[in-house]
Amino acid sequence: MSKVASFKPFHHGENSFVVLDRIKHFSMHSSNGFNGTKIHFDDGTDLLVGEWPEAVRDAIEQAGEE
Repeated sequence: MSKVASFKPFHHGENSFVVLDRIKHFSMHSSNGFNGTKIHFDDGTDLLVGEWPEAVRDAIEQAGEE
């Protein structure tokens, strides 16, 4: 069963729920004074979230331990 994590929105809106197994890579992203992380998925799509890259990494690592 795939692990899912919830991340804050990049600027405004609702939290995003991400299937962690689908993440290919992620990187720091800044725009208009907002900081967060751009998550790149295995299907070629991207998602901006309002979390630091360390929080995304921690969610992935924590899911691997469960």
